[in-house]
Amino acid sequence: MFLTDIHTGKSRSFETKNIACNGQLSAISQWVAGAASNIGYNAVSPPTQIEYGNGSGTPAITDTGCFSLISGSLTNLSYAQANTPQLGTTTLVFQTAAGVINTQITEAFLRDTGNNPWAHTLFGSPFTPSSSETITTEWQLTYAAS
Repeated sequence: MFLTDIHTGKSRSFETKNIACNGQLSAISQWVAGAASNIGYNAVSPPTQIEYGNGSGTPAITDTGCFSLISGSLTNLSYAQANTPQLGTTTLVFQTAAGVINTQITEAFLRDTGNNPWAHTLFGSPFTPSSSETITTEWQLTYAAS
């Protein structure tokens, strides 16, 4: 996540790891099993929305949203890019205009267009965007055999 001041261009960055939620695992399972397509009717919904919160707790696979949602923080996907196919990564980018959120952020939650939970993260160091900082969140999904 990057906070960039619209006047000075100065940036601050924050990084964290997320917990995959049941909605993501279900969507991928349906697609891999052929029960749903990734295009057309009854397609698997991709993650396209992020919301921010200022709650506390431990993210879990069963989470369905932020511990404490920041009102008005829901942001739609700006763009996605496939990274190296060998690593199985995709980067989702969400951009929130300056002044939309100016309260402390402790967590972020990723969901799809059907409102299904994809991932939840808690930042180790909470931060507060100023009224002149844009928020750019790059959420990287990596799939690997374990």
